[in-house]
Amino acid sequence: MCDALFGVHAFTGCDTTSCFAGKGKLRALNIIQKEEDLKVLFSKFGTSLVVSYDDCLLLESFVCILYGKTLHTGVNKVRYDIVRQRFKGKKGSISCNGGKMPPCSQVSLLHIKRANFQTLIWRNAVFQNPGLPKPEENGWQRNSVHELEVQWYKDDFIPDELTKIVADDIGSKPEDEEEGDEENYDRDFLVDTSEDEPMKKMLLLMMNTNDINEHCKLSIEGFCNPFRL
Repeated sequence: MCDALFGVHAFTGCDTTSCFAGKGKLRALNIIQKEEDLKVLFSKFGTSLVVSYDDCLLLESFVCILYGKTLHTGVNKVRYDIVRQRFKGKKGSISCNGGKMPPCSQVSLLHIKRANFQTLIWRNAVFQNPGLPKPEENGWQRNSVHELEVQWYKDDFIPDELTKIVADDIGSKPEDEEEGDEENYDRDFLVDTSEDEPMKKMLLLMMNTNDINEHCKLSIEGFCNPFRL
């Protein structure tokens, strides 16, 4: 267990890596101490730049347990179930706190890379010239002024197909709607929840503008990524 502490500390949050909002280190340690495969996994952290696919799946399973979902093994499924339970059969103004959900799989993978890279730095701290690789290849990126910053995600926040569906719904204002009732229409539309479309409902509640793509970019750190620096 002692050899695993480097990886556990980096994965659950340290000065250079983000933590899981509302999930303390004590809870994580209690889970890991009961699971031998997690001890072995975190003991390997930082010994190589490559985290295997199987190890990434195991880490996702660990995050699911961290959020109280012991029967799940994938964070995306946990996120979907949380949203579905939140909106199913409910009416009225409903909010969804993204900080109470685990990060999505794409965000989790980048976090794994950062945690593994930080652990590698610690394990090589005893060498005068460790010859470390570039952080840009391990979960960080350079901004427009070449400053190093966290790379939260890589691809599109949501699929193009889903943004088109939501955009079509926003533009489908009833013909008999009076021009003066724009505000009422928006409010009434948002509370018209279909329990079969919880993800669409979630996206609609996030939006303050018709520019969906721009809103998604602004929302990524608060919704897709419940990490705290």
